[in-house]
Amino acid sequence: LDGSLVPNTGTPVPGGLHYWHLVETIEHLFANPNAIIISADVNEIVPGKESNITQFSAAMMATKILASHLSAKESGNWNSNIMKNAGKLRVNSKSEMFFQTKK
Repeated sequence: LDGSLVPNTGTPVPGGLHYWHLVETIEHLFANPNAIIISADVNEIVPGKESNITQFSAAMMATKILASHLSAKESGNWNSNIMKNAGKLRVNSKSEMFFQTKK
């Protein structure tokens, strides 16, 4: 998000997304039946001494994510079978670095 919306974040982004751009992005992702959303989080929030705009923005984002998830589930756009198998879709490969043997 733009730094004006979250001034107390650890990494402010000048020219970042504005609130309504974020809302539209979240809504479009959850409305897309082909999107596989595994998780969402809101992080790097530090309580502000002068203003609570950062905490308020974070609460609004988390609320929008939760509301969009519930709306997608209610409308049938959320495929729980995909989520049950999401972890199984990964390709299991072993890194040679972790399986080196001593000679």
